[in-house]
Amino acid sequence: MDTYNSKTGVAVGLRNEGSPRNIASTRIRYAQGARVVPAAEAIDLTNPNGVYLIALRHP
Repeated sequence: MDTYNSKTGVAVGLRNEGSPRNIASTRIRYAQGARVVPAAEAIDLTNPNGVYLIALRHP
């Protein structure tokens, strides 16, 4: 999960380089849309475009 979400963080930073306001608004929007999954192994962890976040469901 950390690698998956880190890829998104790096992609957001690169797409919005020099604009902290855009970085902040994008990460908030992505966090609000994060998929909740039971385990990281339950999904494809490639995240090729770096536009998604996942959150693990706490038991």
